[in-house]
Amino acid sequence: MWRHRLPFNDAFARCKAGRGVTSPNSGFIAALLGLQEKLTDGAPPAAGRLYRMAPFYTAPRARLVEGSAVSRAELDPRTAFVLHTREALYLWVGAHAHPDYEAAAREWTRLLQRFEHASAEVSLERQ
Repeated sequence: MWRHRLPFNDAFARCKAGRGVTSPNSGFIAALLGLQEKLTDGAPPAAGRLYRMAPFYTAPRARLVEGSAVSRAELDPRTAFVLHTREALYLWVGAHAHPDYEAAAREWTRLLQRFEHASAEVSLERQ
């Protein structure tokens, strides 16, 4: 479903054609229907999704910034942010950000490109 962007019914029909005894349990079907919803409605909103690189046990990790719009003046200069919009990816690195935060943000952009089919071009901005 993910690779070929197929809806559940089409993917199930392809599996059934290849192996007639295919009969997934209800929990797996529910998970696939959830995936279908994410694939069809998973595009970021027009305003985009903002991710903040936050400290974690071994290395910084991306955390979704919830809530209203954030201005550049409100971005923390000690970390890095990734903005994922429908048209582009933006990487913002604060003036006092540790190199690990920038590396984590770059890795996050690669993951968004691979799994969310985000724009291939990343616009980098330093504070």
